[in-house]
Amino acid sequence: AYLSARNIDGWAYDLKPRIIDLSTRNVGTLTLEPLDSCKSLKWDSDGVLYITLKKTKQIIERNGREGSNFNFSFGNIKAFDKIENHIVVIGSNLNKPEEIYLYIDNELKWGSSYNKSTKHGKAVRTTVESWSYDGNKLDGLLTFPDNYYEDKEYPLVVFVHGGPADNWTEKYVGYPYVVPIENLSARGFFIFRPNPRGSSGYGLEFRRSIINKWGDSDIRDIKSGIDFIIEEYKIEQNSISIAGWSYGGYLGAMAIARYPSLFKRAFLGAPITDLSSFMRTTIKKGLVESYMGNDENHLKRSSPTNYVSNVTSEVLLMHALNDLVVPYEQSLRYYNKLRDLVNVKINPSLTKSELQFGHLSQAPKHMSKLQSI
Repeated sequence: AYLSARNIDGWAYDLKPRIIDLSTRNVGTLTLEPLDSCKSLKWDSDGVLYITLKKTKQIIERNGREGSNFNFSFGNIKAFDKIENHIVVIGSNLNKPEEIYLYIDNELKWGSSYNKSTKHGKAVRTTVESWSYDGNKLDGLLTFPDNYYEDKEYPLVVFVHGGPADNWTEKYVGYPYVVPIENLSARGFFIFRPNPRGSSGYGLEFRRSIINKWGDSDIRDIKSGIDFIIEEYKIEQNSISIAGWSYGGYLGAMAIARYPSLFKRAFLGAPITDLSSFMRTTIKKGLVESYMGNDENHLKRSSPTNYVSNVTSEVLLMHALNDLVVPYEQSLRYYNKLRDLVNVKINPSLTKSELQFGHLSQAPKHMSKLQSI
């Protein structure tokens, strides 16, 4: 058994299990085709097991002979292993950090409590929100303010994932994201994390639907999600911010240009801002070309630097000097464009010596610095 991209060109692909008969060299499929990309493929006597995505969940699935298939889900699965009828999983959910779980004959028999010290106070409320737009059923995670009251208005932070084929799953909300979700909730914010077109977890067609459409259909999906949240909950509409890192920073930069009256503030971390320049300098060779082609006019029309004259939001740019995925000059280009058009003030607390890591570091010293700014 192996994982195959099935001759799909470019970066917008997924990996599906395939079985090869070593005696005949014939390649066969499984009894069920997983919805989305798979990883951590393992054999057992009844078929193959793997981790896959389904919307906002990660799933361990067995795919084999008739009657032997099963799946069980977590918000996030770090790893798993199987010995005979025993399966061990390291997984987390929205309000429970990673623990070890033992399944015997597919039934949960034991769970560890190594992270029980995190179970203090009440749980941070997070719901899966679903809405329809442009013929698609879309999902996102909404974390509520601490001490939430239905009749009170709250500010909203929209946190956009990168990739572009990442996605938001129901991972523990205390995970050290660059945007500290638990801390923002404690300070009275809604935090909305949408999975727009291009995200994983919804099938290959959904993932590839942004080919030639970066900063277009995905931005409109995010806007439709914000409109849905505003309809369903009381939001301070003059206090909506957007945040993202990498491709999420790119979407944030495009969003504040397309909808300048919507966003009061933007946090753009390691943003892609000039697609033509990024294509030539990133170590991820072929990423831009496989999604957007190499027509200079099209790349310019899809670049945030082309629309800075529309920006009215307060913007915080953050970028590490040693970033080889999205080089530092992407933020410099955007900053220089802003500086030429508006009165930009440099935050004196940000110095070159403070962000000495690559594309994104989750080392405690770096995360504490990022979250304190």
